[in-house]
Amino acid sequence: MNAKDSKEKVAWVSGAIVPAVHALSVADRGFTLGDSVFETVLVKDGVPLFWPQHVSRLMVGLRALKMQVDFDFRDVKAIAKIIKILISRNNLSSDYYAMRVTVSRGCGGRGLQVLPDMIPTIAITLAAYQPIAHGAVHSIVYDEVRRTSTKLTTFKHSGSYGVNVLARIAADERGADDAILLNPEGNITGLTAANLFAILPDGTTLTPRIEDGALPGVVRNILVGDLEEVVAAPFNLSLLHDALLFATNCLMGIRKIKIVSDIAGENSCSTAQVSIISRLEAHYQRAVICSFDATREGLLG
Repeated sequence: MNAKDSKEKVAWVSGAIVPAVHALSVADRGFTLGDSVFETVLVKDGVPLFWPQHVSRLMVGLRALKMQVDFDFRDVKAIAKIIKILISRNNLSSDYYAMRVTVSRGCGGRGLQVLPDMIPTIAITLAAYQPIAHGAVHSIVYDEVRRTSTKLTTFKHSGSYGVNVLARIAADERGADDAILLNPEGNITGLTAANLFAILPDGTTLTPRIEDGALPGVVRNILVGDLEEVVAAPFNLSLLHDALLFATNCLMGIRKIKIVSDIAGENSCSTAQVSIISRLEAHYQRAVICSFDATREGLLG
C-alpha cells in the first residue's frame, strides 16, 4: 500500500471507523513504547481462520503485559461484522484478506508509569491478500543482532519487533525474502515472521522450542500438537545440512525455504523428505477446511 492509498483507507479503532492514516494518537503507548500485542489473521470469504487459536494467544499476550480490555474477542460474530464493514468501506474485493488486530495500552503521560485511567486502544485493519502457493522463501541467516528468549518475546506477538525489522532489512539488501534469527546461544528461533521446520534425512521433523525463542505460531501449534513425528527441540545451524526446510505462518501456510548462503549448501531432498512435507501440507489444508467450516457454521447459527 502506497502513501496515497493509505490516506484513503479506513480502520476500526475502539468501536469507530476512522481514516487509517490518522487512526492513532501520537501519545499512544503502542506508538511511543511498543506497549502492545497483535495478531495477524487470514480471512477467507469473510471468515477469520483459526480465530479461537488467535484469541487464545492474544489473551496470553494481554495477561503477560497485565493489560485488560473491555472487548470480547471471542465474539466471532462481532469480528465478522467488523470485517464486512472494512471490506465495504475500503472497496475491497478478494477471496482472502490479511487482518491485523492490535491492542495497545492506550494513551498516557510521558515515561513508563502505567496510570489507572489508561484505556487500551484496539485497532483492526484489513488488506486484500493472495496466498502464495508455490516457490521457496529465500532466506539468509542473520547473526548481527540475536533474539532474546524471554516470556514477553515468545508467548505473544509483541509490538517491539526491532530485531525482526533489522533482519528483514538485511535480507532485502542481499536480495532475499526473509532471514533466519538466532538466540544468544546460537540456536535458531525462526524467521522474522514465521516458524521454521527441518525434515531431516531420517524422517524426523524438527522445529525450534518456544523456550529457545520460537513464536507459538498457529500453524506450528497445529503441526506439533497433532503429529507425533513433529518434534520441538534445540535447533542449531548444523541441522540445516541435508534438511528439507520449510516455513509456516497463518498467511503463507507452509512454504519451502532456500538458504541464501554457504551454511546449507545446495542440498538435494530425498523422496522420503518430499513425501513428508506433502503429508504435512495435506494435514494443514484439512485443518484450514475444518476451521473455515466450523467458524462459518457458528456465524450462521
